[in-house]
Amino acid sequence: MLRYTGSFLGGLVLGIVGTLVAVFVFEVGLPDNDDVVWFEHEGTCLTYEPLKTLRTLGPDRALVAEADDILLEAPIMLLVAQDVPPFYDEQIIKIPSGRCARHVGNFNYKTKDDNFKTVPVVMIKE
Repeated sequence: MLRYTGSFLGGLVLGIVGTLVAVFVFEVGLPDNDDVVWFEHEGTCLTYEPLKTLRTLGPDRALVAEADDILLEAPIMLLVAQDVPPFYDEQIIKIPSGRCARHVGNFNYKTKDDNFKTVPVVMIKE
């Protein structure tokens, strides 16, 4: 019985160490640092409405949607901001008068069900 327990624990430790090595040394399963395809020239304004943070992806990046769009009929966007306090979930971001969420690129990511999704990247600009 002790031999089987020792084999089990040895296999468990080896599995954990192998997984950690694969993730942190070989970066298996980690997203690329920048999955954003930046446009050469800025695109059109996608919205003038306040935005609501759905999920933060970093201190200066968040997946957002229009705050009043309860059914998510408008596109989900990746908002990239500079020199702002870190984003947080459910945050309402007001767009100042004379500015809009301008399309500046596309963001590609993998969903939970192993599909790939592309959303527009926006910055609040004039």
